Amino acid sequence: MRFKLSSAVGALAFLAVTSASAQITLYEGEGFRGRALTTNKSITNLERMRGRAGSLVVDRGYWEACELPDFGGRCVILQTGSYDSMRPLGLGDIASVRSAGRSPALPQRDSGASHVAQL
Repeated sequence: MRFKLSSAVGALAFLAVTSASAQITLYEGEGFRGRALTTNKSITNLERMRGRAGSLVVDRGYWEACELPDFGGRCVILQTGSYDSMRPLGLGDIASVRSAGRSPALPQRDSGASHVAQL
């Protein structure tokens, strides 16, 4: 009985953590136009979207968005919100994204500038 109860509690905890994980929706064009791709995983190269995303919505958590594949070029940390264009953030289109977790701690980078985008 104790094993079944602890297994059930463990399964519920896993579901709670999974549903609270970071999530982002990317759009091919500015203004949330074109094909959309929703993910909770890192994408090193947005090949499915012509290699670029022009707008995005951060549904949960913080995300690092970079202009070049493999998290290269200029990158920013984005908080939960809608971004109809990357230009106000000083970026062109986005080529790679990865979760930055649930807090705005900046990842260590060799080059390029990162900052937390405020809405």
